[in-house]
Amino acid sequence: MKLIIITVLSLFLASSCFAQKIELGLNGGEVFNSAPVSGFYKSYSNNKPSDLSATGNLSISYNYKKWQAGLSAGYMQLSYTAGNNDWMNFVDYFNTPSERFTPGSKPVIGNLAIPVKLFINRKICFKKLDIYGGLSGGYAFMSYKYQGEPFPGNPYKTVTGCGADFGIQLGVNYNFSKHLVANLQLNGDYINYTYKEPGFSGTLLAFPMTIGIHYRF
Repeated sequence: MKLIIITVLSLFLASSCFAQKIELGLNGGEVFNSAPVSGFYKSYSNNKPSDLSATGNLSISYNYKKWQAGLSAGYMQLSYTAGNNDWMNFVDYFNTPSERFTPGSKPVIGNLAIPVKLFINRKICFKKLDIYGGLSGGYAFMSYKYQGEPFPGNPYKTVTGCGADFGIQLGVNYNFSKHLVANLQLNGDYINYTYKEPGFSGTLLAFPMTIGIHYRF
């Protein structure tokens, strides 16, 4: 029994970072975000975080010893759960009839948010596992569909916005080989966004949780 334990520990605790430099990654999973805390949403302190929605990202990075730096681009939907608020005009202006600003409804902040970020990670390397943590920063490009004035009968417009996106990430890699890697990553992002038309802004926290396959060469 002692021999088995020693053998297992030796597989996972032997320090070894593979020499392959370039790493491509494809991840998918789910994300949830906090309710917005400024702009039109400022007075709505009893709004609640979003439900889980789909997210994914592509990444390319360069590995140097126990450091990793790279670029990632992803997608996610940002929304929240409405609280017990009385102002209805906000929803009439920005949301479809099924997204009325009533308690329990799910107003959408961004039908599509595309974060594009640079990142850097510090790795702790074992025989089969890499554990890492790091920082990231860039921009989130967002789109939104809303109905213009006057509300009845107007066609829906798609408008765009963007904002700074800063975050931290924690992850683990399982190395099937020198080239093929399974990845699990948790992110925490701070997004400060602005839409020029119809003109609103806000800040929120987003928490993507993804798994994926990476290839090193």
